[in-house]
Amino acid sequence: MASLASLRSRLQACKIPAAGQASRQFLPEGSLEKLLSFAEVASALSDPAFQIPSHKLESTAHVVLAESRKVFAILVHLRLEYALRPMIESDCLDSRLPLSERDLKEIVPEAAGDIVKTQWEYIAYTFRKGTYQRKIQNERILPFVQETKIGGGGFSIVYEVVIHPSHQNIVHYAPPSVRIHTRH
Repeated sequence: MASLASLRSRLQACKIPAAGQASRQFLPEGSLEKLLSFAEVASALSDPAFQIPSHKLESTAHVVLAESRKVFAILVHLRLEYALRPMIESDCLDSRLPLSERDLKEIVPEAAGDIVKTQWEYIAYTFRKGTYQRKIQNERILPFVQETKIGGGGFSIVYEVVIHPSHQNIVHYAPPSVRIHTRH
């Protein structure tokens, strides 16, 4: 059985610093699918910290893999494994991310703020091709892996940024990254 500490370390090792966003990091899309196999999740769920009855281990592992890898990872990250069952029972799964502090206070009152803060590392913004400008929540982490100042003047500074390839659909071939220019 892999330990929760080992899983926690591997989750942390998958995160990437968000360039230009002091002390912020993100987990690239697809990382959890590579890291969390059925065997890995079932093994982790058998740890007493999850408080999952043995007769529910297999079905809980299926729920995690199908609907709540990110919620599972957030709870492991925060050492809140006991909250998985109430999160599933309250239907607070990946499809509902980002979760509000109000909703979480009903499920895990003592850790709602920590979950709200940490969830952003697991739901970094994905840039999409299109003609609309998007208003991005201030809390949302931008998946920039590199940021270089290339100019400025007047009221802005222009940066060239490199977007993590799993967080964009702007370019459809497989470049190592995508470069765009932003103004701050």
